Amino acid sequence: MKKWYEAAAQDADVSSGTFISLARNLEGVPFPSRMSMSDRRFVWDKVRETLLKADGTEYGRFTKISLETVPSVHAVSLAEAGLINAETVTDRVGCGLITAQDESLSAAVNGDDHLTILSKAAGLQLQEAYSKADGLDTFLDRNLSFAFDRQLGYLTQNPFHLGTGMIASLRLHLPALLESGSVGRIAQNLAKLGLTLRSVYGSESNPRGAFFRLSNQVTMGISEQEALTNLSSMANQIISRERKMREDLIHQVSVQDTVLRNLGVLQNARLLSFDEFLERASAVRFGITSGLVGGISVCDMDTLIYRVQPATLTFESGGAMTEEERQKHRACKVRDALKQGMEDS
Repeated sequence: MKKWYEAAAQDADVSSGTFISLARNLEGVPFPSRMSMSDRRFVWDKVRETLLKADGTEYGRFTKISLETVPSVHAVSLAEAGLINAETVTDRVGCGLITAQDESLSAAVNGDDHLTILSKAAGLQLQEAYSKADGLDTFLDRNLSFAFDRQLGYLTQNPFHLGTGMIASLRLHLPALLESGSVGRIAQNLAKLGLTLRSVYGSESNPRGAFFRLSNQVTMGISEQEALTNLSSMANQIISRERKMREDLIHQVSVQDTVLRNLGVLQNARLLSFDEFLERASAVRFGITSGLVGGISVCDMDTLIYRVQPATLTFESGGAMTEEERQKHRACKVRDALKQGMEDS
C-alpha cells in the first residue's frame, strides 16, 4: 500500500507535507513521567482495545506495534518516519504505536503523553489533516475519557501544550529563500507571531536539504481553527515569496548548471551519504518544480527522501549494514528510481 507522501497534492512544490498532532492524556492516570509499569500496560492495553473497534471503519485498518519488543533499527526507522519521537527510541518500555497502513493517521502511546494522535497529508492540506485527527480524537475520547479542565483545556505533560494540545506543522522546501539568506529573518519575525520555522535536517546554523518545519507555538487561549487559519495565512505568504524567488533563480545559467550537475551525480553515484543525497535531492527537487528537470515528480523525490534515510534503508534491507554498504545501497536505490522515472515519462 502506498504511503501518504506518495500522493500528488496541491502546493507540493513548496509544501511537502502537512502534520496535525494532538496531545491527549487519560483521566485519572499519572502523566508518563510518573507512570508505573502497570500504568503503562493499562494505557497501552486500553488504547489498543479501543482502536480494535475502529478497524474496518472510515479510519481503515490499524497496525499495532509494541515498541519495547521491536529491534532498535525498526524503532529508529519509525522515528525517521515521524511516527514516534527520538526520546521514545531510547526508552521504549511500555510504549506502543498504532498506525494506519498508509501512515496517514497514527497514535503513539506512552511517549510525551499517554496519546499523541498524528494526522499526515501530502502538500498543504491543513483542514483535511485536522479533520482526520479530530475524528479519531472524538472517537477515542468517547471510549477513553481524556483529561480536560474547563479553564485550562486538555491537560498535557508539557505545560506549553495545555489548551488545545494541538501542534499543526507544514514541511516546507525553501531552497530559494535559504540561498537568499532570508530564512533566519523570517524565522525571527514568525516567532513574534507565535510560530516557529526550524530546520528539519541538520542544525539551524547548518540546515541540510533546505527543508523547514513551520509550526504553531500557541495552544492556549486560541481555538484549533484560529491556529490553523494563522498558520495557513503565514504559510501562503512564505510559499508566494519562495515561488517568486525560484522564478528569478531558474533563469540564471549558473543555477541551471548546479541543478543538472546534481541530477547527474544522483543518476551515476555508486556511494551516497544521506547528507550528500539531501543536498543534491534538494537541488533536483527545485529543478523539477521549476520545469528544468522532467521525467520524475516532486512526489517521487519526496518518497526517495523518506525511504533512503539511514535506519529506514537498513530496516527495509532486512539485515545489518556497514556505513559503506548503506551508502552503496542508497546510491543504487536512487539510480533505479531516477532511471524508472525517466523511462516511464
